[in-house]
Amino acid sequence: MAAPFTPLTGPDFGQATTAPESRYIMPTPEAQALFSEARLGQECGLWLQDYNRAAYRVFFHIPNGGLRTAVEGASFKAQHAKAGVPDYFLAWQKDDGVWQYAGLFIELKTRTGRVAPAQTAWHQLLRQQGYRCEVVRSLPEFISLLTEYLG
Repeated sequence: MAAPFTPLTGPDFGQATTAPESRYIMPTPEAQALFSEARLGQECGLWLQDYNRAAYRVFFHIPNGGLRTAVEGASFKAQHAKAGVPDYFLAWQKDDGVWQYAGLFIELKTRTGRVAPAQTAWHQLLRQQGYRCEVVRSLPEFISLLTEYLG
């Protein structure tokens, strides 16, 4: 039950009552990290759009994680969302005679963000299937990875 509060206006001015239920939760450190990852994702996408438009056309976010309501979570589960799948995918094959990859999966993390066990398992599985899978913690890391990958 929500803590009582005193309204500042209206007919109940000065009387304790119950705060209305909110469907949103105040940001926890985990939620704040998600917002930081979202901002990093935006910056990475904008950089790629300027650097290589052809690659940008086949670069997309996989909206698996994040804060969801119970209804949204049930809907995602019904649609076969999988915990641990990386955040982004670049559908760009690489075959430079040394390395061959079917595409590039990217997991974004903040500087202090941890890779969850489910994410590590997905990274290993995707690598076994011929994909490159990397964890990126900053825009400079993203730029370095993409310039190397795209050649």
